[in-house]
Amino acid sequence: MKLFSQMSEEELRLEIERLQLEEARARRFGMTSEAEVLRQRRALARSYLTDAKRIRTGDVYEVEDHPNRFHVEKINGVMAWGKWEGRWETVAIPISLIRIPEEDDR
Repeated sequence: MKLFSQMSEEELRLEIERLQLEEARARRFGMTSEAEVLRQRRALARSYLTDAKRIRTGDVYEVEDHPNRFHVEKINGVMAWGKWEGRWETVAIPISLIRIPEEDDR
């Protein structure tokens, strides 16, 4: 099996679709832990299709499925490192989860 970083754009899109179907199946059968792992894998795969140049270090962004905003301190590959608002610990999240404003033309 190829790593996400070794896949073409088309392969990534097919893998994202496959993971989405597997996640839905897992949720249907009440396998919430497996569904969550599949959701995280899908977010990571989507990150390889996300333009990291559109995310600015020092800016604060809304994040998909999270109530708090995220202050980006650095980008390393497909991960954004930073802090959740009101928290002090540094964490990493896949860049695909960051909501980049549409009017942003970076």
